[in-house]
Amino acid sequence: MKTIFKNNTKIIYFIFLLTIIISQAIINLFLDAFLNQSERYLQERNDQWSYYQSKSIKSKLYEIEKNNLIFTFKSESNKNKKELLELLINNLDTEIQRYKREQNDIQNSAIRLDNNHLLMNNKAQTLQFANKFLFISFWIVISAILLRIKNFYIFLFSTLSLVFSLLIFIFVLFI
Repeated sequence: MKTIFKNNTKIIYFIFLLTIIISQAIINLFLDAFLNQSERYLQERNDQWSYYQSKSIKSKLYEIEKNNLIFTFKSESNKNKKELLELLINNLDTEIQRYKREQNDIQNSAIRLDNNHLLMNNKAQTLQFANKFLFISFWIVISAILLRIKNFYIFLFSTLSLVFSLLIFIFVLFI
């Protein structure tokens, strides 16, 4: 193996550099996709929390209005007005409960989006780690070419670094 390496060093280094560059391009494509997806989930989560806050404000306004009607109901002596106030209070109760249910749905959606954001962000960070190993193997090979080193062990170390980064990449894709 060492003699094959010494006789074909330029070809082996060229093929190795080409493999590193192609791997780097593929990993960067996935890295960008994961970061974009993470950013999209983050934006959607923020939108959901804003929507949650608007529903909460509307619910509180209905509760204030209900409390005012209850106060008016207690001080009212006219039976017709009392019936009307009671109907309005019941309608407000229904609206308040509807807003509470909507708030719970929005909150669950926001939490799910936050979990998806964290997952994509973790995948992106792991790919950045794999990217560092690709850079290590790339610079080892470039240094060996520039210094005209025909050492099999340098090639072996850079190959292990490349394989390790590709294993990390495969691991990220399938988790």
